[in-house]
Amino acid sequence: MTNTQLPGESKYENACKNGKVSAKESEDSFALAFQKAEKSNLEGDFNNAQVHIDKAISRFETRKQCINSAEDLLNDDGLLGHSEISHMYRLAGEIYAKCKDYDKSLLYYQKSQYYLSQLSSGFNNIENGGIVYSFRRVSVYALSDLIANSITVTHPSQMNDPFDSLFTLWASEENLKNTCKGESHIPTFSESFNFYRIRSFVGNNMLTSDNKLVRNIIMWSHYADDHKGYCIKYRLSKHFIKKSDDGTFKHHYLRRICYVPQKEIVSVNRSNMTTNELFTTKSNQWSGEHEIRLVSYDSSHNGDFLQLKLDDCSKIEAIYFGYRCSDSDQRNIMSIVGEKVDYYKMVLNSKNVYSMIIKKIQYNPSNK
Repeated sequence: MTNTQLPGESKYENACKNGKVSAKESEDSFALAFQKAEKSNLEGDFNNAQVHIDKAISRFETRKQCINSAEDLLNDDGLLGHSEISHMYRLAGEIYAKCKDYDKSLLYYQKSQYYLSQLSSGFNNIENGGIVYSFRRVSVYALSDLIANSITVTHPSQMNDPFDSLFTLWASEENLKNTCKGESHIPTFSESFNFYRIRSFVGNNMLTSDNKLVRNIIMWSHYADDHKGYCIKYRLSKHFIKKSDDGTFKHHYLRRICYVPQKEIVSVNRSNMTTNELFTTKSNQWSGEHEIRLVSYDSSHNGDFLQLKLDDCSKIEAIYFGYRCSDSDQRNIMSIVGEKVDYYKMVLNSKNVYSMIIKKIQYNPSNK
């Protein structure tokens, strides 16, 4: 763990001057307490480290109450940023594990992960929502999303490809014991990663409508049950693309996958990896998929699958039925989704068989 110098405290100091924080509290700021905790931890004085980190967290949470909103607290005017908050809670998790309070250690590691997941989505300039596509096979699980108007995110361990998310390799207890100094904090640190869930979509750089992506026969073959499934066109709101910090310790954001050249060596035998490296890095062998990934963190949910409800400004705009999708499946999906959505059928292009035709069809759930 590297030393972190916490930024200034302009609004906190103003709150002190206005009498919202007592003079005694302002004498020992959270930044100073954090630095003392880090020093005591490095020296092996874990009892003192616990005292100081408790004070740092108390000061931070008091300061947060004095600011109008979390976004004011985390903007660029010299206040504490997401990565520094994450580092503070991560240090607390490490200290409490070394003091053998594993429940509190896990709680602080979870808070650390939550703030770490607040980093930029990469789509901050999209104001009116973004378009992403999801290729699906017809299944009970996929249809349940349509019924509930939701998007299900999945624990990365459930993916077919064990290298789909590097965190499953890097954050395992076995690997961390080989790469990190000390072992007492590793079990809870490793466990805190179990609350991440992901969902893969397809999208272009600007998250706009793109029929080239819909015509991709590889996606239909691999992810839509050999063309027997369907593809959903979602318009996701700015809020859904990056959920703001609302104090619930539940967060999700979209992130473009970074495809790494095959000749570039990617190792998990190191003590630190970024969230983007762990969740949004793949070999460029997959680059033709144009993947956009939804990363979710919810410390209250233990299951492998989690449904995220679409907000009022997010919606399904269209459904594309595969070339082999049965009439009965088409009618069933239409009856679930309703008539306010555009429907299309993928049709053979005899003049160019590798570029299917997208044919608009009428809403007709009863096949009359």
